[in-house]
Amino acid sequence: MLENEFGCKLFERLGRNICLTNEGNEFLIYAEKILSFCDESKQSVVGELTPIGALTIATAKTLCVFRLPDLFKEYVC
Repeated sequence: MLENEFGCKLFERLGRNICLTNEGNEFLIYAEKILSFCDESKQSVVGELTPIGALTIATAKTLCVFRLPDLFKEYVC
Protein backbone atom coordinates (compact mmCIF):
# COMPACT_ATOMS: atom_id res chain seq x y z
CA MET A 1 0.00 0.00 0.00
CA LEU A 2 2.88 2.37 0.75
CA GLU A 3 4.43 1.68 -2.63
CA ASN A 4 1.12 2.55 -4.29
CA GLU A 5 0.72 5.70 -2.24
CA PHE A 6 4.30 6.87 -2.85
CA GLY A 7 4.38 5.75 -6.47
CA CYS A 8 7.73 3.99 -6.12
CA LYS A 9 9.16 0.64 -5.12
CA LEU A 10 10.25 0.42 -1.48
CA PHE A 11 11.05 -3.30 -1.55
CA GLU A 12 12.97 -5.41 -4.01
CA ARG A 13 11.43 -8.85 -4.18
CA LEU A 14 13.84 -11.55 -5.35
CA GLY A 15 12.08 -14.90 -5.18
CA ARG A 16 11.61 -15.63 -1.49
CA ASN A 17 13.94 -12.82 -0.46
CA ILE A 18 13.04 -9.19 0.04
CA CYS A 19 15.25 -6.16 0.61
CA LEU A 20 14.85 -2.40 0.67
CA THR A 21 15.41 -0.30 -2.41
CA ASN A 22 17.21 3.05 -2.17
CA GLU A 23 13.82 4.70 -1.72
CA GLY A 24 12.93 2.11 0.93
CA ASN A 25 16.10 2.87 2.87
CA GLU A 26 15.33 6.58 2.68
CA PHE A 27 11.78 6.01 3.92
CA LEU A 28 13.06 3.74 6.73
CA ILE A 29 14.87 6.72 8.29
CA TYR A 30 11.60 8.66 8.50
CA ALA A 31 9.58 5.65 9.64
CA GLU A 32 11.98 5.11 12.55
CA LYS A 33 11.71 8.82 13.49
CA ILE A 34 7.90 8.62 13.35
CA LEU A 35 7.83 5.55 15.60
CA SER A 36 10.27 7.16 18.02
CA PHE A 37 8.16 10.32 18.12
CA CYS A 38 5.03 8.24 18.80
CA ASP A 39 6.78 6.49 21.71
CA GLU A 40 8.03 9.82 23.05
CA SER A 41 4.61 11.44 22.86
CA LYS A 42 2.95 8.49 24.59
CA GLN A 43 5.58 8.59 27.35
CA SER A 44 5.00 12.31 27.88
CA VAL A 45 1.26 11.78 28.31
CA VAL A 46 1.08 8.58 30.35
CA GLY A 47 4.66 8.24 31.63
CA GLU A 48 5.54 10.24 34.69
CA LEU A 49 2.71 11.08 37.02
CA THR A 50 4.86 13.45 39.05
CA PRO A 51 5.76 16.69 37.29
CA ILE A 52 9.47 17.46 37.18
CA GLY A 53 11.40 20.59 36.37
CA ALA A 54 11.43 24.20 37.45
CA LEU A 55 8.32 26.26 38.06
CA THR A 56 8.58 30.03 37.84
CA ILE A 57 5.78 32.18 39.23
CA ALA A 58 5.66 35.93 38.70
CA THR A 59 3.10 37.96 40.57
CA ALA A 60 2.51 41.17 42.50
CA LYS A 61 4.15 41.48 45.91
CA THR A 62 0.84 41.52 47.79
CA LEU A 63 -0.19 38.20 46.25
CA CYS A 64 3.15 36.71 47.28
CA VAL A 65 2.63 37.77 50.86
CA PHE A 66 -1.08 37.14 51.39
CA ARG A 67 -2.45 34.61 48.85
CA LEU A 68 0.38 32.37 47.72
CA PRO A 69 1.54 30.96 51.08
CA ASP A 70 -1.80 29.19 51.61
CA LEU A 71 -1.83 28.00 48.03
CA PHE A 72 1.70 26.64 48.28
CA LYS A 73 0.80 24.65 51.41
CA GLU A 74 -1.56 22.56 49.28
CA TYR A 75 1.33 21.47 47.04
CA VAL A 76 4.02 20.77 49.62
CA CYS A 77 4.73 17.08 49.98
